[in-house]
Amino acid sequence: MSLPTTAPAGPGSGPGPVPTEFDTESIVTTVEKRVVARLERWRREELDDHVLQLVERRLEEETERRSWRRGTEVF
Repeated sequence: MSLPTTAPAGPGSGPGPVPTEFDTESIVTTVEKRVVARLERWRREELDDHVLQLVERRLEEETERRSWRRGTEVF
């Protein structure tokens, strides 16, 4: 039994043939390449900045905490 390669004519039917087979391997390869490229770009550009911001914030918090501990005031 073979499947039809074109859609039946009628209102609302799309123009052109209906594919009976999908090349899933090429689709997967294309998507994988795009995802990997996006992750690499994110690691290069955004992750480094985010980590630096976290480190700077933690250093500021630690410096403030230590300055409070050095003080002689009673709270």
